[in-house]
Amino acid sequence: MAPVLRRLGRFSRLTADEFDQVAAQVATRRRWRAGTVLLAEARATGPHFVIAGWACSQRVLRDGRRQIFDFVVPGEGFGFEAALPGSAGVNVLALTSVETVEAGALLAAVRGGPPGGLWRAIRALRLEEEARRMDHLVRLGRLTAYERAAHFIVEMQRRVTVPEARSFPMPLTQEAMADALGLSVVHLNRVLRQLRGAHVAEIRGGVATIHDPKALAAAAVLAPAAEAPSGPA
Repeated sequence: MAPVLRRLGRFSRLTADEFDQVAAQVATRRRWRAGTVLLAEARATGPHFVIAGWACSQRVLRDGRRQIFDFVVPGEGFGFEAALPGSAGVNVLALTSVETVEAGALLAAVRGGPPGGLWRAIRALRLEEEARRMDHLVRLGRLTAYERAAHFIVEMQRRVTVPEARSFPMPLTQEAMADALGLSVVHLNRVLRQLRGAHVAEIRGGVATIHDPKALAAAAVLAPAAEAPSGPA
C-alpha cells in the first residue's frame, strides 16, 4: 500500500487512524496479467487503487484504432466514476502486470464521516485527475508533436517520481504512447529521436531519462497539472 499512502500524503497529512484505514485495504489485493481489461464499458467494477504496474483508460473504435485518455500509475486509481447508463464509457486495460486493491469500502467510510485528511487527499487526487484531463485536451488540440512528447514526459516525471529525479520508470511501448498522443508510431519515433539527438530526453528499456530539464520544460510549453501546490495540509 506504500504507493497509495505516498500519493495521498502528497495532498494531505493523514492521521494514524486514516493511515491504518488505507493500509487495511491490502487484504483486498488482486493481481492481473498484462492485457487484462480491469474495467469494461457499461460494467460497474467499483473503484480500485493500483499499487503496482501500469494501466490505461482507453476507447477502441470499431476499426481497431485506439485513443488512450490517461495512464494509471502506482498510487492512482480507476472506477471512481460510473458511466451513465447507455453512454459510451472507457475500458481500463492493464499494460503490464498489475496489482490493485479495492477502494469502495474506504470511500464509503470517508463519505460517511466528517471531512478529514483522507477526505481532502482523495478529493485532491480526483481534482488533479480532472486538471490532467484538461491538459490532455490542450495537448492534443494545440501542441505540436514535439511539444506533446515533451509535455508527456514532464507530466509522467511528476506523477511517477519526485520532480528532481532525472530518471524514472516508463514501461510503455511506442504504440501506447502514440495512441495517447494522437500520433502514428512512425511520427512518435521521429520525435523521440529528435529529443534524444538534442540531448534533452530519451526513453530506453522502459526508463525515461531527462538530460536537460530546462530545455524539456521549455519544449513542453504547457505546465502539467500540479499535484500539490503547497505540500500536505
